[in-house]
Amino acid sequence: MLQTFEKPFAYALLAYPAQVDAKQVRQSMRTKVSWPARVQLEGSDDKRDVILVDLSPQGAMVRCATPLGAVGAALSLSLEGRIDGAPLSLEISATVCHHSRPPGLESYIAGMAFKNLSREDKLALHYLTQPSPTAPG
Repeated sequence: MLQTFEKPFAYALLAYPAQVDAKQVRQSMRTKVSWPARVQLEGSDDKRDVILVDLSPQGAMVRCATPLGAVGAALSLSLEGRIDGAPLSLEISATVCHHSRPPGLESYIAGMAFKNLSREDKLALHYLTQPSPTAPG
């Protein structure tokens, strides 16, 4: 045993690992939300209603009734919110990073990475992902 600890809970350190591997998955933490949104695959007129599950200035995850598209597919995410009481509409270009139907759920989830964000979009997303974001509507 190398050392004992009491915080955050009681445990003993038996040995340091020989090697630690880390892989960055996201550029920032995502804020859990449950907001209505819409997606439209690039080159399609079909707009689908989705529920925004989490959001960050670099990406989002949505829950949808039907599959959105293959990994790498380009799409547009439309969402609405409020900043200081004023309505806000965002239309964001994104790429599908993952898409699956978790066991036991009737809906699909899709993760997306935003691309070509304007400065205003970045500022709005930063505001919306603060600890007490203003819900849409």
